[in-house]
Formats: sequence, structure tokens, C-alpha cells
Amino acid sequence: MKTKFIEDIGIIHFTRRKNAKRIIAKFYPDQTIRVTIPYYSSYKQAISFLHENKKEIKQKLEKASEKQKKISEDNFRGTKKHKLKLIPEDRKNPSSELTGSHIIIRYPFQKNVYNPSVQETIRSGITKALKKEARVYLPEKVKELAKEHRFSYNRIFLKNAKTIWGSCSNKKNINLNIHLMKLPDHLIDFVILHELCHTVHPNHSEKFWDLLQSFYQTDIRKLRKELKNYNTQSY
Repeated sequence: MKTKFIEDIGIIHFTRRKNAKRIIAKFYPDQTIRVTIPYYSSYKQAISFLHENKKEIKQKLEKASEKQKKISEDNFRGTKKHKLKLIPEDRKNPSSELTGSHIIIRYPFQKNVYNPSVQETIRSGITKALKKEARVYLPEKVKELAKEHRFSYNRIFLKNAKTIWGSCSNKKNINLNIHLMKLPDHLIDFVILHELCHTVHPNHSEKFWDLLQSFYQTDIRKLRKELKNYNTQSY
């Protein structure tokens, strides 16, 4: 199989088949085109075929691109402030770039978004965005909730934790997971209030749960159950 990038068309994988009677192009969700060539035809003829049918090919590529966009968004979400943008290019290795509103992932056109190296780059890009957003949002939200409910705390630390949303030390230092930025706002508040309550009750005693419940009119068990639907490391 021979792979070639043709400008204005895209990524082409050429394959010769003994039983092929004509040049056939098939389109796939990863935005690639697979072209089957009979043994009596040349690559030059196949490329000419693609150029002659460029208009139809572009239409099919647009449909494939929309399908790929949906697949990518379903599996690799952006963040509250940054949208994920995937760009296939003629390059060796994938890279990520964080702008004011986008996480831009550039990856080799020979690969698709499910390639392990591309997936890792996407995760890395999303993590950078989460860190940036967390630094802006979480300390201010802790300050706001602490003032509203008359809590005092020492310092705030932001971490890329694998299993917990937050914790509170004996010195009243509050640790918050940057992945909180993936949660709905009301659940972010719930986690922060949970840790602020630990500045008063450092365990999960009945007094702790009573204090946390006092800030809500509805049963907080519903919020605890809702929080379990989210994974700290899911993307």
C-alpha cells in the first residue's frame, strides 16, 4: 500500500488488486480515502481520476469530516473554555497548542485520532487547558464560598489527581483536582463546600454531614450520587 497526501483532496491510501476492474475510491470516518487500482492502471492515472472527480470527493470528505468531528467530540471532550480542534497535517509527530479558546491538536495525516500517540497528545492538551482554567476559577470560587459561609482556610493547592476530587489537610490546606473543571458548576461548589466543611470537622462524622447538609435545601445524597457519574481522569 502506498500513501500520499494530495493537496485540496486529502490523505490517499493506494492499493493494487489483481481482481479490480476499475479505479475505486472509498471514504472512511478518519478522513482518509482508500483507492483501489487495477494492475493495468498506474498511480498517475489514479491521481488523475481523483482530480477529475474532485468536486464529488470534496462533498464526501465533508460528510466524513463531520462524522469524524462527532466521533472526536464524543470521545475527547474539550473544556469549559477551550474547544478541541483536530488538524491532520504532513508531519511526523502529533503536537498540542493552547490558545485563548482552542486546544489545537496537529497530528500526522497517516494516523487517526484513535492512534495511541494522538490520544496521549489530546489528553495532554486537555490537561493543559484544565490547569489554566483551574488556576483562574477554583481559588476565586473557594474564596467566594468561604466568605459566604464563614469558613477560614490556609492555602489552596491544585493537583492533577487520579482518584479524588479534593482533600483538606490538618493545617486547613485545601487540595483541589484540576479535573473539577469538567464538572457542572453546582458539583464544583459541592466539592469545595465538602472540603471547607473539613476545616471544621476533619472526618466524615455525623456532625460533618449535618454541616454540609445545612447549606442545601435538597438531600445532599442526590449530589453525592450525581458526582459518582463522573470520573476524575475521563476525557
